[in-house]
Amino acid sequence: MLEESATPQQSIPTIAAIFLAAGQSRRFGKANKLLSKIEGRPLIERSLTPLLNGGLDEIIIVTGHESQAIKAALPPHIHELPNLKIVENKAYSQGMGSSLAAGISALSNTIDACYICLADMPDIPPGSFKHLREALYSTSSTRTGEAARENQPTIIAPTHKGQRGHPVLFASCHFPALKALSGDRGAKEIIEQNNSALKLVELSSISILRDIDTIGDLEDH
Repeated sequence: MLEESATPQQSIPTIAAIFLAAGQSRRFGKANKLLSKIEGRPLIERSLTPLLNGGLDEIIIVTGHESQAIKAALPPHIHELPNLKIVENKAYSQGMGSSLAAGISALSNTIDACYICLADMPDIPPGSFKHLREALYSTSSTRTGEAARENQPTIIAPTHKGQRGHPVLFASCHFPALKALSGDRGAKEIIEQNNSALKLVELSSISILRDIDTIGDLEDH
């Protein structure tokens, strides 16, 4: 659970993460980039580690392309974690929207907000998640649904030198729209439709902008 203390008037927000690991990595070549190793560890394991240590109430891993190999590359102990679910998106070839919808659909109905995380970003600083969470709740002592009615920001995105990156934190009021995504329609569409609800948080690490798309990107690590 999260570290914030609760009072009779305040509920502790429940935070989850959707970890998208279903893509076909076409730009990487024939190999599955998520299985490629950085310093001896599969890319997917390295990208997942900050979430496992982040005090989250729930983690949903969405697989698709080469699902069995992806599951085999995960640290063995995660299969014993009670707050972690692995969801296979059979429609992964349709695009990221279908994987997002699958992940959101698997969330418990008690979740107040959710990070959308990409499995090909191995260097996200663990502290980034805390900064985003604090930005969502710093101006409100209530749960997400009430914060939305009070016109508080309900989408928090990190930036580095003005450029928007990942992960992005969505309050639960956006879950129905995320669940309705399909094909290659991603969360960017939801952000554009709710620009007035967006708050940007400037972070010092350029890693929030860097994903692994090509073999050259991997070699840079």
